[in-house]
Amino acid sequence: MSRAGLAYRLQALTDRLRGLDYLDVVEVEEAGLDPKLAKRSSPTSPWFLRAVLPELGDVTGRAVLDIGCGKGQAMRVLRSAPFRRVDGLELGPGLVRTARANLRGSAARRSEVFEADACTFDRYGDYDVLYMFNPFPGPVMEQVAAAVQEQRRGPLTVIYNTPSAEAELLANLDVTRVSDHPSAGTNRIVVYRRA
Repeated sequence: MSRAGLAYRLQALTDRLRGLDYLDVVEVEEAGLDPKLAKRSSPTSPWFLRAVLPELGDVTGRAVLDIGCGKGQAMRVLRSAPFRRVDGLELGPGLVRTARANLRGSAARRSEVFEADACTFDRYGDYDVLYMFNPFPGPVMEQVAAAVQEQRRGPLTVIYNTPSAEAELLANLDVTRVSDHPSAGTNRIVVYRRA
């Protein structure tokens, strides 16, 4: 077994002992969602995301939103940085309940999970960093990117893990690709920025 595989299994065991549920994949249908509107919920690799965080510089006082947060794994990683707020947005009610349960305790003071449609969410202007792990197909990305463009003025950083709808993002949101971080597998994280 690889070192990463062993670390994953150890984290899953530790989570279970603590009553947490971050790491299981949830298929679209299992979450009660339409495959035309959403993709399966997969946990973010903590090592992969942590490798990108230094590129953001000092995040003190900044707020990040995980769009399509699933069970909150990326939020857990992002909370290790000194963001002022680390919030999540999720459409699946069961995933929202799990993410909220995972956030209980002191972590909940600077985090909230919103149960809402990303296309109609009206608080993008509150966040200067957005994170996504391939949450939805291109047509939905077009609408979400347009909503962000309309609501968020000023600097913006987008961290897009496995950017399958990159063309739709770039066509509807005024950001520029600043870096590309390939993983050992087929995934990659791309960072986009607007000054």
